[in-house]
Amino acid sequence: MQLVILGLGSNIQPQTHLSRAVQMLRQHFSDLELSPIYETQAVGFSGANFWNLVAGLNTDMSLDAIKALLRSIEVELGRPQQAQKCVDRCIDIDILMYGDINGPSVAGPLPRADVLRYAHVLAPLADLYPFKCHAQTGRCFGEHWQQFTADKKSIYRRINNDILKI
Repeated sequence: MQLVILGLGSNIQPQTHLSRAVQMLRQHFSDLELSPIYETQAVGFSGANFWNLVAGLNTDMSLDAIKALLRSIEVELGRPQQAQKCVDRCIDIDILMYGDINGPSVAGPLPRADVLRYAHVLAPLADLYPFKCHAQTGRCFGEHWQQFTADKKSIYRRINNDILKI
């Protein structure tokens, strides 16, 4: 079993799209754990605020299979096949970590660089797994968050997960 950590975000009807995404993930992964939701500024473009959260799950699925599953969920929820970066989106599901993979993978470099780059990824990750260590730095996510200074001001509020009604 591998611990897989996902980042989810939406700025188009985020309550609806995140609720559906979590429901669809739960159909495949019964042990899904969720961080609190954070409302944050759009990064890299001027758009509506995003709702972001982190999900963790344990699975025997290959990284290829998980990547394909996540893409199918995104497409089913309305994300275009050729999704662009830095645009409004109904759902975005990124693989942040897959087990102890440290380096290139079919899902891009893991752990994903966004983990240490953006508050909207690191804050919910530190909430969910404060004592889990980053594969490259060896430091736990809680410690990384305490020392993070880049864009903490981009986080507007923490939202209770009950709003997703899942």
